Amino acid sequence: MASQITAVLVDSVEKVQTAVDDLRCFEMLSVDCEGVDLGKDGELCLLQIATNGKVYLFDIVELEGKAFETGKINWHHMNMSLINPSI
Repeated sequence: MASQITAVLVDSVEKVQTAVDDLRCFEMLSVDCEGVDLGKDGELCLLQIATNGKVYLFDIVELEGKAFETGKINWHHMNMSLINPSI
């Protein structure tokens, strides 16, 4: 029997903080990026980060950079999970 996956739309700063707090508890994550001409000069539109039971859909267009402003979100914990070689 297939397991249920819950999709969570993340389109506000409050939802970003909740998602980051939840995601930092997992040892395994899947990451996918969608956008226009992705690269150093491209535009990120959608960031998808999944666990074994949820996929968080970060609507970067809707967030308009607010989620990445210094001091609003503690991305440090998320970044440490993404670069941790033991994960």
